[in-house]
Amino acid sequence: MNSPLGLHVRCYAVVMKTTVTLPEAVFNELMALTEAKTQGEAVEVAVQRFVQQARRDQLRAYRGKVDILSNDEIESTETVITHAH
Repeated sequence: MNSPLGLHVRCYAVVMKTTVTLPEAVFNELMALTEAKTQGEAVEVAVQRFVQQARRDQLRAYRGKVDILSNDEIESTETVITHAH
């Protein structure tokens, strides 16, 4: 597809379909907790939340191992960089 700016744009959607066997009680609780309208939506929400939590856990593993600049330090660095040009 070509955009009005003459750029060539391609859009891809990857959808995976699979069969999952879960205990009925667990799935009913999943439906209630996610407030999903469909079973597919419930599974999608659950997987997205799991991935988000896993990413947070990975970031927490860096706590105390890396130096993170404060907002003031970042702003002062940006000022130095901006004025250097």
